[in-house]
Amino acid sequence: MAKLSKSISSPADSTQKRKNIQPALEDDGEKSRVKKRSRRGMTFGDLTVLLRMPMDILFKVLGHLLPLDLLNLSRTNKEFRLMIMSRTSLHLWKVSFDQFPGIPECRPNTSTPRWASLVFEQHCHNCLKSPVRVVEWRLGVRYCARCAKSMLCEESLSPYDSDSLGSLLPHRVIKDGRRGIFVRSQLEEMQNSLGRLPWEKKEAFKEERKTLVQRIHEHADRSAQWALTQAHERSHEIDAVRHRRKEAIVAKLTALGWGDEVGQIAEVDSLEKHKFVKAPKPLTERIWENIKADLVSYMEEMRAKRLIRERLALLNHRKAITIGVLRAYKASRLDCCDVFPGPPDFCGLPEVKAIVDRPSESVVNEGSFTDIVAALPELIEGWRGSLHRQLVNRIVAQQEGRLKDPVSSSHYRLYSLTPEGHRIVQSDKPHRMYQQIMARIRLASTVFKCDRCSCTRSYWASSAAPMRQAVLCGESDGNPLYILPSPPLFYPQVFGHRCLCTSSQLQTSLNDRNDPSTSLGFSVTDRSAWSSDLLRVDFRASKFAEEIVRVCGLDPMVATAKQMDDMFARVVCVACAVDEEEGFLEGMNWRAAIHHATRRHIGDEDRVQWHKLPENDSVKVRNLEANMIELFRSSPQVIPTHSGDPTINEVDAWSCFHCLDLPCERGSMSLHDVQTHVRNQHGQNSPAANRDFFKALEAWPEGMICTPVRFEATASH
Repeated sequence: MAKLSKSISSPADSTQKRKNIQPALEDDGEKSRVKKRSRRGMTFGDLTVLLRMPMDILFKVLGHLLPLDLLNLSRTNKEFRLMIMSRTSLHLWKVSFDQFPGIPECRPNTSTPRWASLVFEQHCHNCLKSPVRVVEWRLGVRYCARCAKSMLCEESLSPYDSDSLGSLLPHRVIKDGRRGIFVRSQLEEMQNSLGRLPWEKKEAFKEERKTLVQRIHEHADRSAQWALTQAHERSHEIDAVRHRRKEAIVAKLTALGWGDEVGQIAEVDSLEKHKFVKAPKPLTERIWENIKADLVSYMEEMRAKRLIRERLALLNHRKAITIGVLRAYKASRLDCCDVFPGPPDFCGLPEVKAIVDRPSESVVNEGSFTDIVAALPELIEGWRGSLHRQLVNRIVAQQEGRLKDPVSSSHYRLYSLTPEGHRIVQSDKPHRMYQQIMARIRLASTVFKCDRCSCTRSYWASSAAPMRQAVLCGESDGNPLYILPSPPLFYPQVFGHRCLCTSSQLQTSLNDRNDPSTSLGFSVTDRSAWSSDLLRVDFRASKFAEEIVRVCGLDPMVATAKQMDDMFARVVCVACAVDEEEGFLEGMNWRAAIHHATRRHIGDEDRVQWHKLPENDSVKVRNLEANMIELFRSSPQVIPTHSGDPTINEVDAWSCFHCLDLPCERGSMSLHDVQTHVRNQHGQNSPAANRDFFKALEAWPEGMICTPVRFEATASH
């Protein structure tokens, strides 16, 4: 035997020698790689040695395996499969299942190994895709989403359906119990089985199947509940492991000097959300050494974020003091009809910002703004100049075609052109052009509109009333889209338009939500610095304004909005007068007339003509307007308006001083609403104008409404 062993091993040795020597004989100049000699006489991974053990010892070993381990072992070779799948090994399966308290017994009409596969293996029973965690307990299968479409089918469960097999097969109920999900192969097999059975045996077979299906469903419900309990327990175990890992990491970081910093991490950057902290594995020294550098870098980042948060909180506190200074200044000027900076603009003034942005070590209080308060008139006047420049630049951009406008502006120019077609002194004397545009802005014939207020709304084509008052701008899903014009804006009230100093919260970062200079509480908008980006000249309305000013006897190139207001003139629309009852007309002020034309005369502008009322009818209309305003202020609900016309409070606008420049500030309100607000929200039983509330800058002049007034005209008309 020794000789035989030697003779067998010699070729192997000589072959190994040749393999080791051969690379050295090569003359390619590269260093050869010599393989290590494998160990002989040792066998690894050979489970057949277990079969040579005494059976009692082998079964003792197998008794410690889990059901999934038994399944895997049975697939290694035929000997293990025959032994583990034998009925004599049922006690092995029972012992392995006993390691899972509360697990239901084996599924009816199912073998124990198949039951173990359904419960513990996580692959698709059709394509073997893994993992598949959804188990169809009633059907006894696991299918991936793709295979479920082909392997499962839907059938009726109606007891009145003679062809229904719903009660004979396990199924999952859907659609209020009217239909069920079945395994397609089982359904086809049942149909074939019933077809082969004699008639006299079918009823007994069906009763037997119904009993079996009922047992399967009851077992499936218990199995689903057990699986849910197991999932919850597993989740709790994982959470406990993560919690212990987090505590261990916190202890390690504390030992490195990061203990105080850990407690100040913001919720959005919570330590437990870090990928190295939330891993469901116990922390070992080796793992800690691997993740230590990353966590220290993370803590340095958290410290930088904390310093930024503290700085922002300090700046917000200083801004609150700054807003208090601004409110005190405005309180003494509530009756002033001029634009004042809001909190974002005021805090953005270089002189104010220099105080707010002082180093964190500096103390900032109301006394820090003493010099600012003394210089406020000059600072605010300079800020107003910047608003005028913004407005001029916006108009120049619109005139040069850099702003899209659905209405052609070729008939209306805000500044003159030389015979050669160039703007007057655009480059050599820009101040002259600025003065020229400002002169046109102040005119009553210059009407502005806000892109945000001219809301786009959809109307049915048969809706005649809205169509008469809206401008067609396109289609959506076959329905026409119209722009419903907002009340016209004139200088200087245009500076007080609320849309120009607010912005959507989508444009505001999370860090700015606590900024007292921009926050508007629970509103969908925030404050912003005043901007003319939403403004443009309404050329169509401006053309109507020119005609109305001319009818009133003034020069459209000279008359300002204030001069038109002081005339107290009232006009009627000649195009609409023919539709009125004989003896009755609709009188309106010049602002309401422009609004009337832009809403009610779409496409028939050439028919629009104006007639100035004589003094006696003008007085009559003004008295009716005053009565309407008084009635509205006392009880807003009783004032009827024309369909689509704005209510009086859109032009009769008041603001609450107690909310001014604070996060609780609301938009402008009617006089009735603002008085109610002051009484209910601020406890002022006798609210007074220019103390508790004041006229908003965007409001129209006193006594003007944007609704036509129907009156009985004199015979001269």
